[in-house]
Amino acid sequence: LKPGHRRIPLWPGSDDWEPYSDVGPMAGSVAGLIMMFDAAAGPDSRDPASLRAAPELRGQDRLRISWGRTVANLPVAAACSDAVEMAARLLAETRHSVRHQTPEVSDPGPLHDLLGAVEEYRIRGAMLDSHADVLMPETRAILEIGPRTSLPELASARAAADRLAAKFRSFMADRDIFLLPATACIAFPLRQPPDQIAGRPVLPDWPSYAPFNMLANLSGLPVATLPLRLTDAGLPVGVLLFANPGQERRLLSLMSELERLRGPLTKFRQGH
Repeated sequence: LKPGHRRIPLWPGSDDWEPYSDVGPMAGSVAGLIMMFDAAAGPDSRDPASLRAAPELRGQDRLRISWGRTVANLPVAAACSDAVEMAARLLAETRHSVRHQTPEVSDPGPLHDLLGAVEEYRIRGAMLDSHADVLMPETRAILEIGPRTSLPELASARAAADRLAAKFRSFMADRDIFLLPATACIAFPLRQPPDQIAGRPVLPDWPSYAPFNMLANLSGLPVATLPLRLTDAGLPVGVLLFANPGQERRLLSLMSELERLRGPLTKFRQGH
């Protein structure tokens, strides 16, 4: 679970990747997420930007749920898009209203990459002078973007990110939950990323493999991941669930329902 911006206090280091960074719990079950969120959420005087936890929701809501296989025509492996379609099908058989609808937004990856690299250089750019020889190539490449970015380029990127976030928030305002694939491809061996997804070439960068969670990073909306099925190789694929500001408990409640509808994730068996 990545809660909405500052739903869980950040201290120390609350200025790290501000305003794109937030912390949230990881757990083996939704019940574990709920317990950890309840323990961590709320204001903290050491992080003045931290917010109070969302109020408890009462009763069983009939939620307005939208879903999509992708946004911005980004490539997604069939196993990953099948998982979100499975989630939509399971939820459609309940009391909820489920529709296939996606926002008309651009690829958030390039904007998030640039703004994140500038933030990374602001915080750790001195390492280029003091420890450049021990930096991983990808880390060095990220840090080197910072000094190459002009103020007009930075201002333009921030304005574009604000417009993208506003468009996504406007889309979310007309629904309670939005579902997308958790990742664009199946998990791959360390340092062996695919150069193609769904038959299309992709850049060797993490936004190619996990492009959708950046919508939450830029907009500050809560988002969570739930595994739904196993591939033939026994690797999990799942769904991202977005919610509106302050609706972490509604998000967790639906995750709990979807976890129950999904049933246990069984170990892979040959021929099944």
